[in-house]
Amino acid sequence: RQTRNHARRLLPFIHGRKLTEAGAVWGEIKGALAGYAPPTVNHLGRILRQVTRLAWKRWGWLDRPADIRLLPETPRERFLSTDEVQRLADACERPAAAAYLLLAAYTGIRRGHLLRLTRHDVQGHSIVVDRTSKTGGRQVLPLHPRVQAIAEALPLGIGNRQLEEDWRQARQATGIDCRWHDLRHTCASWLVQVCVPILTVRDRLGHS
Repeated sequence: RQTRNHARRLLPFIHGRKLTEAGAVWGEIKGALAGYAPPTVNHLGRILRQVTRLAWKRWGWLDRPADIRLLPETPRERFLSTDEVQRLADACERPAAAAYLLLAAYTGIRRGHLLRLTRHDVQGHSIVVDRTSKTGGRQVLPLHPRVQAIAEALPLGIGNRQLEEDWRQARQATGIDCRWHDLRHTCASWLVQVCVPILTVRDRLGHS
């Protein structure tokens, strides 16, 4: 849904244009959105770039991919403490939102995957995530005792929109500036702090 929303923002720029004009279109997008943050502008650039790569490599409609160079972005990472994670969870209006928040921090599972998990994905003290579409296999994640009961109650009966609303309100209430994806970074940080080997952290989070 998020990609579709970004793609809709491309329509005013690409309507009636040829694929061979993609490079020029990217220049127009950067000019029109000059006051926006680079990550916001780059969302559109990545979609445009991917389309031209498909047109070149898969469909044979272009002789070469378009030259679309994304704007430089400043890395933004936030690592939370266990106390901050708990404060955010306590500030959630819906118990299900708080539970998903804790599960994200203690497992490092992306939100999209979390919302698709059911009780059948829990095997003993682990969650099994099907990643065949991305890495060609299944990912087995040990469960911290703090979130074992949460995992056994999956799914938690809350949708992405409600979860996003609670997440926004919790950040406002606590004054903790972070993104949902920072919960994934936080999980990695906690593992490293207790001397889990970095390759094990990589495998646990499903990075290639």
